[in-house]
Amino acid sequence: MDQAGLVIDEVSYCSGLMSQKLTWLHRRLGILPLHLGWFVTLPLRPLAILIDRPVTAMMRWPHSSICVEAYKRRWLENVSEGRQ
Repeated sequence: MDQAGLVIDEVSYCSGLMSQKLTWLHRRLGILPLHLGWFVTLPLRPLAILIDRPVTAMMRWPHSSICVEAYKRRWLENVSEGRQ
């Protein structure tokens, strides 16, 4: 990240157990006609958002994605000087 001139602000994780399992189910059902995978998994997505983090922690399941929030050092300098 340093070579790109980025300063890491926060590192977090996403795609826990429930999200991974819903994605797996969606891909398996996606081979069926009429987008059956979307019809089955879409109503379950809000539930996955609510319970993904606690279930993943309870099961000690590894996350499949690492999220990094970063900013350009030059951009921060411009903002502090009043330029954009």
